Amino acid sequence: MRLNNNIMIINFSSPHSFEFITGEVLPARDEDWVKKMSLDITEAESKREETLSGQNKSWTDIELTIKIPEKVKAVIDQLRDDNRIDIVLVPFMMLQAMKDANLNIDKFRTIRVADRISKKIYSDRFCK
Repeated sequence: MRLNNNIMIINFSSPHSFEFITGEVLPARDEDWVKKMSLDITEAESKREETLSGQNKSWTDIELTIKIPEKVKAVIDQLRDDNRIDIVLVPFMMLQAMKDANLNIDKFRTIRVADRISKKIYSDRFCK
């Protein structure tokens, strides 16, 4: 989608649309595509139990290990090499996984929320 400010932007894998402060809307991706572009996530759980002032408390901490599947890397490479696209919006977790894997994140960004109530995002400010 080309925004009013001439930025060519795409939604990599969000099943939710994004509304910009300009009123423009970047459509959601379909369910099948979202599933195909999912990360490989492994969870390691550790239980915590404490007694403070006679009060028993317990919870489970989860440590995530995130890997990018080869089929997703192939799409990332295609988008990186597509000169028509300026910005590819990815989830924060994907951007972190890309950084951890030392992938080129040159045109990959996450949203920057402009208004937490309306959930509208900026059309000219992104997080890297």
